[in-house]
Amino acid sequence: MTKSVTRREFLARGSAAVAGAGLVGALAARGVRAATPITIRYVDWQLAEEPTGTAYRNVIAEFEKAHPNVKVQAEAVPLAQYPTRIVTQAKAGQAADVIRVFDPWLRGWIREGFLLNLNPLVEKAGGKAYTNSFYAANVDLATVQNGLYGIPGWQGALMLQYNAKMFEAAGLDPAKPPRTWAELLEAAKKLTKPSAGQYAIAIQGAKQSSAVSRFVTWLFNNDVDIITKSGDVDLDGPRSIETLAFWTELATKHKVTPPGVTDIDVQNARSLYAQRKVAMFQNASNAAYLVAAENPSIRSEIRMAPMPTNVSKSYTPQFMSFVSIAANSPQKEAAWELVQALSSKESWIKIWRTSGMLPARKDALEDPELQKDLVAKATAAMANNVKFIPPIPEWPQISDALGDAIQQVLSNQRTPEAAMKEAAQRTRTILKRA
Repeated sequence: MTKSVTRREFLARGSAAVAGAGLVGALAARGVRAATPITIRYVDWQLAEEPTGTAYRNVIAEFEKAHPNVKVQAEAVPLAQYPTRIVTQAKAGQAADVIRVFDPWLRGWIREGFLLNLNPLVEKAGGKAYTNSFYAANVDLATVQNGLYGIPGWQGALMLQYNAKMFEAAGLDPAKPPRTWAELLEAAKKLTKPSAGQYAIAIQGAKQSSAVSRFVTWLFNNDVDIITKSGDVDLDGPRSIETLAFWTELATKHKVTPPGVTDIDVQNARSLYAQRKVAMFQNASNAAYLVAAENPSIRSEIRMAPMPTNVSKSYTPQFMSFVSIAANSPQKEAAWELVQALSSKESWIKIWRTSGMLPARKDALEDPELQKDLVAKATAAMANNVKFIPPIPEWPQISDALGDAIQQVLSNQRTPEAAMKEAAQRTRTILKRA
């Protein structure tokens, strides 16, 4: 079993205690008082990851102490299986009560009727006074026709995570990470040593939505909007084709990535970095410290930088999750209590201490303790450089089309031009059917 590494251990520093009443007391003051025992199911891919899984389970344990008649059945589903499992269970009427939702899936699941409108529950919790604790843009993303379908969970920017020690060994200055695509390629050639099993960068070519979202960052950093303001599809334009060509050639032409790139997903890339088999990978800033769970000795070597860009500045997608309740949950009140527990300021400070995950809750992220965190500052520095993945229900289908294009080029089945033209045509067809 992987040993959990706390955020405190990672930074090797003390941490001031959070003032005020403990989470248990706060929950007990508003808690559900069930006459008979209740079991609620909570499903989350991060329960399968460490140290995040430990952080969430700690919150659940405190919740259960405050609610002795409520038992939480925590279900860990690996990310690669997660969206399919959620959709299958929802269509069968077997959805978990509380569901972690990654933002690209949100609008589609709302349209399908999988998620509960939380407004009546939010009103009981204080209405605007409650939602004002979160960033307005994140609340807006979960709002459809005045209905709120998710409470913001964690957030982060997609950034370049690199190893300072490996940079130094290759004669590179770790204080000057690559800023452009040309600089990235130059550095990558110096960092690649196949005979030693070392490669420069783990690009994520697996057929997985979160891997596709990382490729989208490269599109954003070449002035591609995917769907323009006028509604045009911008996936078969010259910059889109150029982006896929550059990105895939890191593997197919320049050989600066590990073998088996079409199987590398988010977890694989993180593991390769933790094992020092790659010097760089694209990671969400809120997950920067998860590698220390696998290899604590790497903690002093971790660095974060904006993604290298082919335009004037680096861009990132908004990268975040929501906590939602299934529309057909028979335990909506108890589920809402768990949602509030997982989303509270007190919980998020504790989750951050254990895992380094950054909250989308404003009063938690702006807490003085978190503001001392270098990764939190790096995330904040990217706040004005955000581009949004199209917040439309059809995005999972569009993501699937992009995933196919990526795999076709990486496996030498199609040229970047042919693959992107097909992805663009599929996207137009998807949007016409909407």
